[in-house]
Amino acid sequence: MLRKLKKSSQLTMIGATVMAGALVLGSVTVAHAATVKQGTACTKKGAKASSGGSSYICQTNPATTSKKLVWVTTDCITADADYKNTTSQMAAFASQQTSALAQIAASIDSSKKLVDVLNQQIADAKTKQYIVGYDHSVKPAIPITATGVDAAIQALTDKVMSDTAKRDTAGAQRDATKALLQKKYTDAQILGFANDLAGSIRNADKTVQDYANWIRAYQGYDGSIQSTQKNMANLSKIISNLTDRLNKAQAQVDSMTTRYTTAQSQQPALLAQIQTNAKQASSFRSIACKVGI
Repeated sequence: MLRKLKKSSQLTMIGATVMAGALVLGSVTVAHAATVKQGTACTKKGAKASSGGSSYICQTNPATTSKKLVWVTTDCITADADYKNTTSQMAAFASQQTSALAQIAASIDSSKKLVDVLNQQIADAKTKQYIVGYDHSVKPAIPITATGVDAAIQALTDKVMSDTAKRDTAGAQRDATKALLQKKYTDAQILGFANDLAGSIRNADKTVQDYANWIRAYQGYDGSIQSTQKNMANLSKIISNLTDRLNKAQAQVDSMTTRYTTAQSQQPALLAQIQTNAKQASSFRSIACKVGI
């Protein structure tokens, strides 16, 4: 009986010890859980814990300047990521806007310089000396010039009219001489005279000589007319091409200036909106990272 009581007493003591141990362990767990609050110290970076329905990670609190490891909620970490992304966007926007405005300004400046160059070229074209012919009455022949492209074109136009009249006269004389030849020669012979002008000029028949000279005169005037007309076309293109390029360059200046003004006027509002978003993100982070949560 005594042995049973002794054994029973021993079991009771063991049970009490186990229960006491359990209570001690239980109090440690409760105490540990109570320390997992945002801002409370922790030791292992990256460690995770859960308490009161919130998840925590051991790291520095991004809303403070402290470098100490503390428990931080995942909501705080998410809010910090949003804040950093917003501030990054704000910095990127400011940089991009500055770069874009600088590029537009450079384009405007370049186009303005081209406008100045083209205006100067047009002015030069209107005062430049152009050769419009040669005076063959002296040896060597003296160039005949006109001041300005408009005057040069007019001089060439007058030359075309003069040469055309001379060509027509030569043509009429050629045809009249041919009529005289037809009284003495066959068509084949006359054709031969026309095809061999150098030989015909040395022909003993004065009428054949005249026929060759009038053909040569006609051809000379006709060639001069064609050459002069080409020169007129080239001179006409000088002003038209310069004017076309000038109009395009000026249109570029106007377009880029409008673009620059619009971008510049919109920049403050867009930047203000991004700054507002950054402030909101900062406020949300402060709330999410508040110590004691």
